[in-house]
Amino acid sequence: EEFSKFHVVLGNEACDLDSTVSALAYAFFLHKVRKNIEHVAHVPVLNIPRADLPLRTEITFFLAQQDIPTDSLTFRDDINLTALHSQDKLSLTLVDHNVIRGPGDQDLESVVVEVIDHHKDERPESNVCEKTVETVGSCTTLVAERILEKDATVMDKQLATLLIGTILVDTVNRSVEAQKVTPKDEDILGRLKDFCPEVDEGELFQSIQEAKFDISELSVPDLLRKDLKSISNNDITIAMASITMDLEELLDKPNVIESMKEFCSRQDAKVLVVMTISTNKTGGMERQLAVYSEDSILRERVAETLDTATNVTLGLSHFETGIPTLRAYHQGNVAASRKKVLPILQDFLQTPFQEPSKPHLAETRGLFSPESSDTGFDKTPDS
Repeated sequence: EEFSKFHVVLGNEACDLDSTVSALAYAFFLHKVRKNIEHVAHVPVLNIPRADLPLRTEITFFLAQQDIPTDSLTFRDDINLTALHSQDKLSLTLVDHNVIRGPGDQDLESVVVEVIDHHKDERPESNVCEKTVETVGSCTTLVAERILEKDATVMDKQLATLLIGTILVDTVNRSVEAQKVTPKDEDILGRLKDFCPEVDEGELFQSIQEAKFDISELSVPDLLRKDLKSISNNDITIAMASITMDLEELLDKPNVIESMKEFCSRQDAKVLVVMTISTNKTGGMERQLAVYSEDSILRERVAETLDTATNVTLGLSHFETGIPTLRAYHQGNVAASRKKVLPILQDFLQTPFQEPSKPHLAETRGLFSPESSDTGFDKTPDS
């Protein structure tokens, strides 16, 4: 069938379970309710290369469990959005993000007609873009609400299970400790359960979590790519990787610093922030954070910014790793996920240059100079 227009539902560049299921569910909904509109294809697009899907272990597991073949999915390198835009054939709905950040993608902003998101609202008001941005635990909560309110006949057991599983993962199974679940998440979970009453939420959550944390066979570069977001200004790009692993376990991997250095080079990033989440012996959540950069001044500026943030207190306590190019912390505030840390670093990138103010930070380097870096430590063993 020939299509003259493509309405793409695009998830964010981290392409986690929330972003993936939001794109799949909302595109399916649009396909069903707008099926009488001829020659328009409603296409969910996962915002990663196809080759990166195996890194999303929870996605491959959950889609297989729900009998959705991954070879039927459309990935960012399967479709040329820029070409479709230049041919005036493209419209975009953004899910799980509200502005386009991808390198070279800014021109696509002009064809964004709808946004459904639960992150900080960075999108200016517009008459041409319908915007739903609410602080809830999961973007799929908002997608499910839209489907249930507009045409509940679209909902079925498979779709409801996909949405329930994703909301449970994003809210850590409604964990009070995680401080992510909201009354709307609870309400939507209850309404979705009517479509699949036999689903055991605890078992569903546990099975997806086990798949998500099963990263034993992934290399350091794969771990860093698995759940990655990047932010930048004209001069600096900061890569932010979320990893479901204890930080010490990550740093014990062979050639970890060489891998981080090469990773930053490939991403054109001057700073790498690694946020880890793991479970302790009592089953509680633990978070740790690391700031890596070959540029000592930039590394300490980022570290100080995170340590002294006032809009979100991270509760950081520094611990030594013996790695000169990396600062490592235990994070006391386990509720502060990357979604809450990201705005701190976005503000940092908009702030004029300032040397680190803490005396102990200044003492870790020599003179403050634009050329200051730790490249002399490159030959130091990772351990």
